[in-house]
Amino acid sequence: MKLAALLSADRPAVPLDAGSPPSGRRGRARPAFRAASALVAGLGALAMSLALSGCSAAAPEAEEPAEVAEEELISFHGVAARDVDRSLPDVDTIGYDVTLAYRGEETRSVGGRSLRTPVFSATVTAAYVATAPITSLVVDFTQPHLGRVSSGSRTLAFQAVDSEHVKVSLGKTVRAGTGFRLTFAYEVLSRELDDREREDGGIVVTPTSMYSASWPRKGRWWLPLRDSPRDGAMFTAKLTFPEQFTVVSNGTERGVSTEAGMKTWRFELLTPTPSYGFFVGASTEWVRADATSAGGIPMPSWVTRAHASRRDDVLGGTPKALDFLVSTYGPFPFGQAGFVEVPTTWGGGGMEHPTVVAIDPSDFAGSPTDARHTAFHELCHHYSGDGVRIANWADFWLSEGFTEYLTHRSLEAVYGKTVSDARWRKTLSEARATAAEHALRPRNDALDVREIFDGIVYVKGAWVLRTLEEAVGREKFDAFLKGWFTRHKHKAVTTEMLQKELESELGRSFETLFTSAVYGTGLPE
Repeated sequence: MKLAALLSADRPAVPLDAGSPPSGRRGRARPAFRAASALVAGLGALAMSLALSGCSAAAPEAEEPAEVAEEELISFHGVAARDVDRSLPDVDTIGYDVTLAYRGEETRSVGGRSLRTPVFSATVTAAYVATAPITSLVVDFTQPHLGRVSSGSRTLAFQAVDSEHVKVSLGKTVRAGTGFRLTFAYEVLSRELDDREREDGGIVVTPTSMYSASWPRKGRWWLPLRDSPRDGAMFTAKLTFPEQFTVVSNGTERGVSTEAGMKTWRFELLTPTPSYGFFVGASTEWVRADATSAGGIPMPSWVTRAHASRRDDVLGGTPKALDFLVSTYGPFPFGQAGFVEVPTTWGGGGMEHPTVVAIDPSDFAGSPTDARHTAFHELCHHYSGDGVRIANWADFWLSEGFTEYLTHRSLEAVYGKTVSDARWRKTLSEARATAAEHALRPRNDALDVREIFDGIVYVKGAWVLRTLEEAVGREKFDAFLKGWFTRHKHKAVTTEMLQKELESELGRSFETLFTSAVYGTGLPE
């Protein structure tokens, strides 16, 4: 995720409202926002409990337990589950099959009012491997319109835990190491999502587009998930929209069919990725253009007609940047590196949806220099954040700080050292101004990521890596990073792992740097 504005700030960054951070910076919520969110969540929990209690009545606990289809080794579209993360509680999610169809606007009761709202029908089949013996599973899901949960042909009982979690009774004990699948059938009401919080999320609908917003935990607004950033999963999508829309999602397009004025698009991403990166989008304004890196990696882009003339200004250098990343840090972790113009819900910058990263319209309309930085940053996320996941939100700098460092290196490779040095000066100035606000890597693994969503994880994180590069030399540091991205591809990492591997491979201690500048508020110099 690229947030350019703070890089040029003349004063220390301040905590921002998580609902609408200026210039794209995700930040801490104001007290008033928190109070409003708590009230909305409380009311949502009551409404959801009532709604789901009615749904689950169709499968009472007193009935014979439903059987759960089990497999000793589960696969997802022919890809066998490997490297199951047994540190995850209850299950490691292997993949999600998503079917989403736009039904049009309908009159529904939303927040006690009768409103016209866009309605989507959805079915999601999730494949899991149990990491402990379990008889039930809690999923992260906010939808009160969950109609049925099933395993094969058997209906399972479910109930609301609170406004953001649903507990499904599996009907028997599923052994550790055993695979199983659950299917969720439900509706999504876009206006209901608008009312649920004072920020966009879930499925956002505009006059010309519909698109998902999932970061950091908004994926649960439209999908039943296990949304820890540690739990990477594969993703397929079958998406039905009116035929005038162009539709985009993660992964490779696997076909398009048309029937009765509607088009159905199929996409497939068979490499694990964080659930906050799942994306579906449809627009009547996108114009597609195709490009390819020198190494043969497809780099399609979807830009609105209004900004089509700016496409080359913003994205023209990305194929060379990708070639630099591959030659320096190893094979590209995904099959494509696409870009799509779509609004972010924080007002600028971009979002690192794997294979189809978002660039906000304001970047296409604004400074080409800043927009290129955004494009390079989101491209680099395929290595850090997407290709190598973070284990905890407290390790957020391993995603954003790493990506910002790679962005500076890519800018230098494509546009020269003068351009890169100018960006580094802004980065270091911002880091000096903000470092005292909180540790780069707080000790609390369970913190809300919005508590550290500010410039520190970006600019100070990049500065720590630049300090390491200067300490050991660029050649050695690049070799270490190449090994890091290769060893941990499609796996989750921690700050502790990084320090241990740095010290082991480079043969020296970095305890002072990590204690002061990573786990503390000191400056890395």
